[in-house]
Formats: sequence, C-alpha cells, structure tokens
Amino acid sequence: MNPDHSIFIPASRPAHKPGAHALVYFIPGNPGLIEYYNVFLKFLRVLLDRSQTAVAYDIFGRSLYGFHDDDHAPFTNSSPPYSLEEQIHKSYASVAERRIEDSSRPEENGKAYDFVVLIGHSVGSYITLEIFHRHHHNPSLARHLKLYHGILLFPTVTHIAKSPSGRRLKALNDYAFLSQNLHRVAKALVRPWPKSFLQFLCRTFMGFSPDAARITAEFLKSRDGIWQGLHMGKDEMVTISDDKWDEELWEVFHDAEEHRHKLPKFMFFFAKQDHWVANDIRDQFIQKLEKHANREGPDYKKGKTEVVVEQEGKVAHAFCTREMGNIVVADRVKTWLDQIQENFAPYDPDKERETRVLDEAKVLAGTIMR
Repeated sequence: MNPDHSIFIPASRPAHKPGAHALVYFIPGNPGLIEYYNVFLKFLRVLLDRSQTAVAYDIFGRSLYGFHDDDHAPFTNSSPPYSLEEQIHKSYASVAERRIEDSSRPEENGKAYDFVVLIGHSVGSYITLEIFHRHHHNPSLARHLKLYHGILLFPTVTHIAKSPSGRRLKALNDYAFLSQNLHRVAKALVRPWPKSFLQFLCRTFMGFSPDAARITAEFLKSRDGIWQGLHMGKDEMVTISDDKWDEELWEVFHDAEEHRHKLPKFMFFFAKQDHWVANDIRDQFIQKLEKHANREGPDYKKGKTEVVVEQEGKVAHAFCTREMGNIVVADRVKTWLDQIQENFAPYDPDKERETRVLDEAKVLAGTIMR
C-alpha cells in the first residue's frame, strides 16, 4: 500500500504493437478504503496477464478522502468530513493526473494514457458517472484525458434512500439530534471492544474473509473513519435521487475517437438482491437505458450500455469482503476489458467520416420513405 493509500499494479508486459497503453482506474464504495479491493484488483491483474492482448492495462485505485486518519486533520464541527461533491471533485482530479509510469517502454513514461476505463463500486459508480458527465461538458479541465468506458459494479446511481438499507439510514437521519450525533453513538458502541474481537464478529457473523475482517476492525477503531462514512452516507441519501443526467451521457461521445468504438460505453453489473439497490428502482433504470438504446436515430445518438443482473445469488453488494465475490466480479470485469481490447484499432479518420455519413444517410432515407 502506497503512502497516499493507493494501489498501482502495472501491466506485466507491453501490448502487442500497434497497441495501446490504457489505465483501469478503480473508485471504491463507502467505506472508501482501497484496501478492501486489494485481492480483487490483484486477481484481475492475474486474469488480464493470461491474455495476449492489443492493450496493456495498468490498474490503479485509491481510497476516497477522509477514510484514513493520516490524510487529513482531525474532523470537527467547523471542519467536517468530506462531502460526496468533494469526493467527486478530488476523484476527477486524481484520474486526470495519472500518467504512464514504470513502462517497459521508457519513452512512454510521463505521457497520458491512450484511454481510461473507470470502474466504480456502489457510490463509486455514481462518482464515475459524474466524472464522465463533467468531463463531457467541460473537457478543458483535462484535455488529455480520454474516458472511453465505465464499468459500474452494484451501482447506487438513483434513489439510494429507497433501498432497504437506505430507508433505515434515512430514518435515523430524520431525527436532528441523532443525525448530528450518530457517529458519536457508533463510536461509543465499538470503543469497549478490541480489534481482535471485532475481527471475530466480522468473520463469524458476517462471513467476511480474514483480510476484510481485519480492514473493517481497523476502520471501526480509527479516529475519524466512522464519522467520514456516516457523513458521506447522509449526503448520499439526499444527492443520489432522481436520474439527473442528460441523455448525452449514455451516448457515444461525438468526438471521432469515441465514435469508432461500437462497444457499450457503460457496463452495469447488478446483484440479484441488493440491500442498497431497490429492485423496482433498478428495473426502472434498466428500462430507461433500453428505451434510449432503441430509439430512432444514428448509432452514435443511441445509448451504449450493457446490463448484467447476476441471477445465481453468488455475490452480494459488498463483494470484496468474500473470496467468491472477488472471483466472480473479477472474471466479469475481465470479460468486459477483453471485449474493449478486442475492438481496439488505430484511429482512421477517413473511415470515421464514412461511417458517420452512412449513419446519417440511413436516417434520412428512413424519413423519406415514410
């Protein structure tokens, strides 16, 4: 683990020429500790290294801000924990500042990646969509940054307060006194117990892996971790409500390099049952994506998304706390990354213009024939 609480796992070999050097950037859920995902990201690295690919994927992930006591001054009422908006802003900046490093091709070091795939878990999925949205509307903030795809795992992107766990958290926050002191109550409950006992509870009653149990115990006993998690969770209940993004978010971006990719722009992976995602809200969201994808118009104006709902019940929302969850989700993500690299090809502007003209001609012909 790096001092800035990040994980960096570079590609073990260069891509086959002419290939690309891409970044897979992972954004955690809440609690935003990247340590939870160490096994998952390492397993994903192993799976990717088994393939002969046209793309060399570096993997990077960092903790959200405020979840480690050494990354901030102690929180106070006048200097509270980080809000969801601050997490989005700082995560966007972190993605934008990443450059190629430790490359087997020294001439690449320090250069921008050919493209970036964002992966978000839970509220990290919401942060991912917000980064795409803001970058699309104001690319001048990071002109070198090429966001091609987003992989959203157990995404809490609309109406989180209507989920089973969301309703319980919202009910607690509806009482002003409890809302302001919930972190103090939680700290008081765990204060008497040593880390070893908390680890035992996590393993025995919650089924956590040894690593996940240890990380959870350390989080619960940290100075500010509980306050940061609850403060951000309260913010999520208010902020993550209606789908506020315009339809352009789901479309392939209008710049030529994006349009050459025919794969889905966003890939969603939902659990069969998720205590942070209400089934009816999930189904309504999926229907909206399908409607957008099937509307009339040129291909680049249609939504490009793929949705998978895991039907066997093998994985839970907190997939990273169990060995099976890490395996199942890493395999799913690897499949999508393979699809991305299989469709990678050097950009041909003449072919791009030809494709766009054909798309628009088809629409015009359909209008005339009516």
